[in-house]
Amino acid sequence: STSAAAAAGDGRGAAAAGKPEDRAAQSAAAQAAAAVVAAAPAEGSLDQQWSVLDSSADVLALAPDDEVLAELLTLQGELLQQMVINRARLGVVLQAAIDDLPNQQAAQAERTSWEADIVAYMTAVREARKAAKREKREQERRQAVEEAAAMLPLSPRHTAARASRAARESSYGGGRGGEWVGGSEDFEEETDRGASPAAARGNAANQVASEEVLGADGAPLVDALSSRANDDALCSICSEGHSEPPNQILFCERCDVAVHQVCYGVDVIPDGEWLCWPCVQYEEQMKRQGVSQADIRPPRWMGVGHTGGSRSVQCTLCPMHCGAFKQFNDGSKRWVHVVCALWHPDTRMPLDVNESEVVSGVEKLEGRLAAPTQHVCQVCRRAQGATIKCSFGHCATTFHPLCGRAHGWYLAIRAGSKSGSYQYKAYCAAHSDAQRQKDREAAERAALLAQGVSATRLIPKPFFGHSLGS
Repeated sequence: STSAAAAAGDGRGAAAAGKPEDRAAQSAAAQAAAAVVAAAPAEGSLDQQWSVLDSSADVLALAPDDEVLAELLTLQGELLQQMVINRARLGVVLQAAIDDLPNQQAAQAERTSWEADIVAYMTAVREARKAAKREKREQERRQAVEEAAAMLPLSPRHTAARASRAARESSYGGGRGGEWVGGSEDFEEETDRGASPAAARGNAANQVASEEVLGADGAPLVDALSSRANDDALCSICSEGHSEPPNQILFCERCDVAVHQVCYGVDVIPDGEWLCWPCVQYEEQMKRQGVSQADIRPPRWMGVGHTGGSRSVQCTLCPMHCGAFKQFNDGSKRWVHVVCALWHPDTRMPLDVNESEVVSGVEKLEGRLAAPTQHVCQVCRRAQGATIKCSFGHCATTFHPLCGRAHGWYLAIRAGSKSGSYQYKAYCAAHSDAQRQKDREAAERAALLAQGVSATRLIPKPFFGHSLGS
């Protein structure tokens, strides 16, 4: 009946209005329904109400047929009412979240700033530790040179040769203690025939080299950076140890050579293992011959040394073994160190190509490769491959780039005149220190000028030098 509906409506309205938040959650539809109920005329007798219903056949047609359906409709009405209330409450919560959004953004910005400060601090700590290690190695190397130089006058070997060197150095105006420690008489004869006096009187600190690296007594020459002694490895191409995206250091799973992505032309780091090009070709050849992967490359925990790959190829331009290799693009399948390809003035190698046969310009060196005796390396004293000259002025000192680096000579990388290009310069013992210091000061000056610091406050700091012990 109308009175029953009104009572039910009033009961639900009272229940909904029992709390302030429920009263605020009433929808426009509920308010309209309450208004209709309130505007109904006064209830008559039961007979009058039945007569009204009998005259309203359309209303009776909409009424449920039984009590079950009526209960369902009643419950659905209550669910709809609760949904409206929930929506109103959710709107309040969302509005509060929107109002608090600026505070959340400020807190996130503060956390981001803290994280950036922490990363900058940790980076500075790592760089300081690396600089301290380099300084310690340099100090130890200088001390070894001083001890070796002090022992030379006590040695009975090559007394005449040392006297001849001393006389020549005196005629050149005095060097910096520069003589080849443990040098051979053959090299003395080479100096007499007109080799650069700068090579004979160069910095003694750069002239003592490990016999293992320089291959004393005809032993094989091995690039000291061709494998890592610990996790703090250096790139075998640029001699730097920084490793950050997008230019991380990669390690060959077979020969363990370390290279930067940019230095070796690796644009994307593979998901699995990575192999340098000689090792890739070696393992592909073994697979074609039917050798199993377990025999091609046993796991490291087995302690079995890996042969083949970069450990078995030979550089066309120098006698040094192992290291980072690529091939000439003339179809000859000849290998060349990336360092030799970059620092030799007649060869070119793009840094953005992830392929093996990318080195060009070997045709310019065919004559020198056929008659290497005309260009003897002043470090290893071998007439093999093709040497380069010192980049300083008219200095005529010739050497292999990797021999010079192993001997402590300066191999520099400088920005070229075009965007993205580089200049590769190499200096002998007599000119390495001066050029290294010059590049350090230039790098420091550029860094301070970029920060708006006056040039009068420049303090020399280490530039990235490309030589062992620099």
